[in-house]
Amino acid sequence: LRFHATVRGRINDTSVIVRRQASKILSAFLLSHPDHPDVVGVAHDLMRRSSDSEALRNLVLGTFELLWFMEEEPTARSALQLARVVDAASTMGMAPPDILGELLRRFRHNVGSRRRSRGFDFAVRRWTTLLLNEFVHPTITGPPGAAPSADADAASRVEAAMRSVTVEELISIHRRALLSTLEAFATAQPEAMVPHLRPLTVYLALEDGSTAEEQWIAQKVCKILSATLPRLASERRGLIDHRQVQLDLQALVRSQPSSGVREAIRCLCLVIKYITGDLGQVLVHLNTAVPGVSRLCAAAEAGQATVDRIQLMYMSRQVWVVSSLLESLNVDEYIRPESAEGGSPAVADPKRVLPRSFLKFDFVGGSVAATVADLLARLFDLGLPPLRAVVVTCLGFFLRGQRAYVKDRRLGDVFATALASRDINLCHKALEALAELLAHFAREANTETRLAAGTNAADDGVGPSAPRPPPESISAVEAAQPLSIYGDAALAHLSLAGAAGTLGMAADRAGDVLKLQGEALAVVRSLHQQGLVNPMAVLPKVFSLCFSDAASIAEPATAMLKEMLDLRPTLLLNRMDEAFREAFLALHAAGHPVRLGGGLAATRQTALAEVYADRFRRQKGTRESFIRRALKEIFRPQTDRGHERFTELSAAAAARAAAEASTTAVVAATAAAARS
Repeated sequence: LRFHATVRGRINDTSVIVRRQASKILSAFLLSHPDHPDVVGVAHDLMRRSSDSEALRNLVLGTFELLWFMEEEPTARSALQLARVVDAASTMGMAPPDILGELLRRFRHNVGSRRRSRGFDFAVRRWTTLLLNEFVHPTITGPPGAAPSADADAASRVEAAMRSVTVEELISIHRRALLSTLEAFATAQPEAMVPHLRPLTVYLALEDGSTAEEQWIAQKVCKILSATLPRLASERRGLIDHRQVQLDLQALVRSQPSSGVREAIRCLCLVIKYITGDLGQVLVHLNTAVPGVSRLCAAAEAGQATVDRIQLMYMSRQVWVVSSLLESLNVDEYIRPESAEGGSPAVADPKRVLPRSFLKFDFVGGSVAATVADLLARLFDLGLPPLRAVVVTCLGFFLRGQRAYVKDRRLGDVFATALASRDINLCHKALEALAELLAHFAREANTETRLAAGTNAADDGVGPSAPRPPPESISAVEAAQPLSIYGDAALAHLSLAGAAGTLGMAADRAGDVLKLQGEALAVVRSLHQQGLVNPMAVLPKVFSLCFSDAASIAEPATAMLKEMLDLRPTLLLNRMDEAFREAFLALHAAGHPVRLGGGLAATRQTALAEVYADRFRRQKGTRESFIRRALKEIFRPQTDRGHERFTELSAAAAARAAAEASTTAVVAATAAAARS
């Protein structure tokens, strides 16, 4: 107990063995002292290390299981601890529903093996009830515990910062964590959230002048409803006061910022789709957004008027609304053609019909989706930087619900132009949209695979019962394939070859370039996981990022490299020279030059040591080959082939010399002219 702070400092040691032993000690510390004020901080440390190996992941999940899921009646302390840990998972690049789902699967197995038990469903409902009660009536009375020692790491410093806040701020932090955990339960176990939907909808009613905290809570409630409604096997009617909820959601659409608008629109569409069928709720948005934005766009295209700031804000907001709408609801499925106006409706349920005459704008391509796709392309072609960034983001929303348009040439040109732009913000938005789109298609592909095999995530009693996609739409796998054409552009930004020009143009925006690299890495990782990129071309670029000084880049790059080498360690052995070459160039581009033949800093070799320990050390052949080739590249580079191996640096040096010579000539000519 006295040395737990010191052990916490060793959990981030460069040695894999030291980290593993520190994790075991801290696991025993949690189970021996569940009431200690540093339990949450230690749990954060363990969860961060759970990605190192499968054995550590099982150790961490087993610790959490013994700590919180051994009793069917949870305590308020357990609820707060679990909430803080699940909420922190999202900041560590993990999916909170996945972690919670794995813990619930273990919990179900334990409950099922007991002779006297009220059942798994009862136990999970007790958890959700306690979490909601803690959210509504917080039991926190003051900051917990004393500050950690100076040897503690970043997680401890976060805990120390929390201890310095006021009680009101601490309550706000815990309420946010509790609501995020309820959202994870809504995804992992939606049936357990059924009794709590009606009480939660009260928080959708915001008054004028509502605080940022109240707006955030309303957005989270929208996410909980959106995660629960599509996956319920039971009857959905009567779960909520749908009339009041629709009124509150419409008010949120009018008053919330952009992120809140999307969540409110998505929630509204799902309420319409699964409960009310009131298409008039979305008709008002379509008849406002499409004609209004089209008129402003046409005027700008014809050169009749310039787009001022107010018009730009209006267009951006309306595009955000209509793209979010088509993401969650395929309006074209409910439209009754003109020829069927007097006959039978075009859909099975006559109450869920939208006559074509109700839509007060002309169609492009014969559908609402084609009209919106054309409008997005036209807005991007206007060339206004703020509007372009909005269009790229909204295009990602639109393609989630309208997969067929992934192959549209004009929409593809939007992404291609954005990725080739020297505007850092536009490049970042494009990579962010592609990363989220690929991740969405990957999740949908897993769901469709389970459905095709006749299984579901809910078959084991834990997890959502996924809605079946429309039979006429293309599959998620087919939708992701056209996005592979952006792999080369993402690789260029990954290696700083694409971002180098931008970095040179704005050296003071190095933080933005790191974000750009992070999103490019997410795109490449998703493409690799779905088999849409050549691993031989990707590996040297990913290897180079493992030497980055930024943990936000080095850690996910190391995790991806381990994934790539899991089944084929020879990928790195056969390309060791190219991999170190890319690492050398990356260090120079990032402003950390390395002398040829010189040693590397110990901190930059941590990722290499992890990869060696996890993927090469176990087998003698690969172990010796890795050590021999790595040492050769580090200590005995062929310096006489520098111009051949580093053509980029040679070209840059030549260009710089030519620029300096030109500048010198101009100065000399100017001086001579002045003297004459």
